[in-house]
Amino acid sequence: METICIALKRPLGEGAGGFNRSLVEGAPVIEGARESGAVAGSLDLVVWPETTRTLEPGGRQRRPMPTDWDGFLQFRFEDGQGRRFVDDGPIDLGVDVDAMAVYAYESKVVAGEPFGVPAGSAKMIALVNRAPGVSPAEAVAHHRGDHVAIAKALGTLYNRYASSGALDPGDDHWDLMVEQWYDTVGRLSSHIRRHSGTNEIKGDEAAFVGWLYMYFASELALWGPA
Repeated sequence: METICIALKRPLGEGAGGFNRSLVEGAPVIEGARESGAVAGSLDLVVWPETTRTLEPGGRQRRPMPTDWDGFLQFRFEDGQGRRFVDDGPIDLGVDVDAMAVYAYESKVVAGEPFGVPAGSAKMIALVNRAPGVSPAEAVAHHRGDHVAIAKALGTLYNRYASSGALDPGDDHWDLMVEQWYDTVGRLSSHIRRHSGTNEIKGDEAAFVGWLYMYFASELALWGPA
C-alpha cells in the first residue's frame, strides 16, 4: 500500500473551521484521488504537536520541517498508484495555504485492523528522521520488527498501527511516518503515558531514531470501504 501525505498549514489569521470546510468541500485533489483509485481519504486535524526530541546529540541529518502543521490530508493507493498520482501533476488543493509539503510512503499495517474506514476518533502521527549511520531501509525494518514487538509486549491500546517508509528519501523528507489509531482520546492518552517514557521504548528508539516529531490529531474520513 502507498500513502500520499499532504502536510498543510493554513494562512495566518484564518480559522481552522472555515479552512478545513473549504478544503473538504472543494479541493480538486480529493476528487482527483478518488478518480485515481484511492482506497480511502482522510483529513487528520492536528490538535497539538506533543513533543519534539532528539535521541542523540547532533543526530539531525536533514533540515527541519515545520512542527506546526494544521493537518495532514492523506490518500491510500495500491502499490505504484500513489507514485503515479503524484507524478501526474501539481497538487491542486483549491484553497490558499501558508505552507504545504507532499510526501509519498510505502505503508504497512503492523498491528491491529487493516486500512479502511478509520477505527476511531483519535490518532497519533510521528514523523521520524533516522539515526546517524542508519539507512532508510534499516530504520523501517527495525521499526516494523524490533520496535513493534517491544510495544506489543508492553501491552497496547491502539486499534491500528501503521508503519510507512519514504518511497523517495531526500533532504526534505521524513524517513518514517508512524500512525496509531484509537477509538477514544482517553485510550490514546493512556497509551502515551504507559509507553512513551518507558526504558524499553526509549532505549530501542535510540537504535534507529534521530529526530521525532509527534502530533495528536482527530481524523475525518472522506470516504472508504465499510
